Amino acid sequence: MVTYKQASSKKELEQILLLQKQNLAKNLTEKEKSYQGFLTVEHSFVVLKAMNDACGHILAIENDLIIGYALCMHPRFADSVEILKPMFREISKVVNMNTNYMVMGQICIAKHYRGKGVFRNLYKEMKKVCQRVLISLLRKWIPAINVLCMQTRQLDLRN
Repeated sequence: MVTYKQASSKKELEQILLLQKQNLAKNLTEKEKSYQGFLTVEHSFVVLKAMNDACGHILAIENDLIIGYALCMHPRFADSVEILKPMFREISKVVNMNTNYMVMGQICIAKHYRGKGVFRNLYKEMKKVCQRVLISLLRKWIPAINVLCMQTRQLDLRN
């Protein structure tokens, strides 16, 4: 059974990095990238931990293994990931700078768990945990999950 929670240990952060590494574009074949999607950003342990200290990343866990995650990214980390700087510039155009919000950042689900509702439940858990304005910028800013978006067209994230 898959359970959902916030990351709270070094071991969990290390498992996030392992799953991330397995799904980075540079570690996948062209066929895998076109069919399954890929991750673009490779986080360091230091940045991942700092982000987690601000708001614990959301984890999907089965049998003590992380099988999926959604990174929580507070706007104070806007300058820590080069490729995300344009996204935060766009957000700042529509969100008051005094607004307390969290961005649902990189999402990754282990291959054998895709299409089984893990993404939907990660989103629900993040929404429950954050209880503030949650910005999920899926297709426009995170091209690595285009395939996931296509597979879950019926997914209504408004509620």
